[in-house]
Amino acid sequence: LKEKRYKPIEVQTAKQKRQKAAKNKSFFSSTPRIKAKELSLLTRQLSILILSNVPLDEALGATAKQAKKANVQSVVLEVRSRVLEGYSLTRAMESLPHVFDTLYVAMVNAGERSGYLGPVLERLADYTEKREELKGSVKQALAYPMFLLFFAIVIVVGLVVFLIPKLVKTFASAKLQLPGLTKALISLSGFLASYGWIILVVLVLIWFLFKRWLRNPEANKKWNRFLLGLPIAGELLRIADTARFANTLSVLMSSGVPLLDGLRISSKVLSNDVLKEAASEAADTVQEGGSLRKGMETSGEFPMMMTQMVGSGEISGELEQMLQRSATQQERELDGVIKGALSVLAPPIVVIMGGLVMVIVMAILLPIFQMSNIGG
Repeated sequence: LKEKRYKPIEVQTAKQKRQKAAKNKSFFSSTPRIKAKELSLLTRQLSILILSNVPLDEALGATAKQAKKANVQSVVLEVRSRVLEGYSLTRAMESLPHVFDTLYVAMVNAGERSGYLGPVLERLADYTEKREELKGSVKQALAYPMFLLFFAIVIVVGLVVFLIPKLVKTFASAKLQLPGLTKALISLSGFLASYGWIILVVLVLIWFLFKRWLRNPEANKKWNRFLLGLPIAGELLRIADTARFANTLSVLMSSGVPLLDGLRISSKVLSNDVLKEAASEAADTVQEGGSLRKGMETSGEFPMMMTQMVGSGEISGELEQMLQRSATQQERELDGVIKGALSVLAPPIVVIMGGLVMVIVMAILLPIFQMSNIGG
């Protein structure tokens, strides 16, 4: 400003400036958000530049220029502007919690403090990619059976609601004595046509009340425990959650985050509240001077193999490596459970779908055969 001979008319702190800008935002404007893949890519690019000894502000500027999407560019430029204002990278990212979660910020903080920001960012990019792969595996396991079920429901409802009423008129004009199966199908069709909207409203109301019920911490805990108790889905959820927990804790510890802090942060990546509470209790045990294995065993919620590997890691002084091995072993187990779930769930759904369609077709064909015999 002095070089350009500018005189400041009004001076505000950066925080006040951001607050003022936030107040002036439109009601419909939204803070830019980025996907996990985009976050992983920009983290990877930033780590490469920092490992190449490029200054942080220049690295952020180059990363923003390489970003193809406007929302990613906006986020990186916002971080860069705060770094230029004098904030550390940790503080700059901490002010954008919708993009950089607690785990991300904690690892960046550890990297800045230790002087190994580049390697930590590289490890963070690997972790983000691996976490997305794990989520994708779980979604894939649940998507196929759900798609089959949805497809079956659509076919059955379509036949009953749209095809049957047209055939009823034909049967009525022929004055046939309809079979019991056909009468039942016609009654079901009439019921859905008359009261289908009521059923839909009731289902939506039940869903709304269920979501409201889950807001109660105790109710939510009961529901989460119920999910963990399900035969296949419960095992799938437990393995996926605990694998993510072990992987997260390993990455945090290898980045220089203390065990207790790592446990507090890692517990937040757990999606199931029962497992989240078990992780918090394990952290309390460690804080009181106990071992991590003891805290995990006391809860009884973590897989036995995982607790044994943690115990071995504590004794040998290789807890980070054992946590990583545990996460890898659980991911392999998760892959096996996914394949097993697909092999168990898919055939019954196909059989049920085929059976329902066959019943509907039989209910339609029986009167047609009668009409053919009468005509003959």
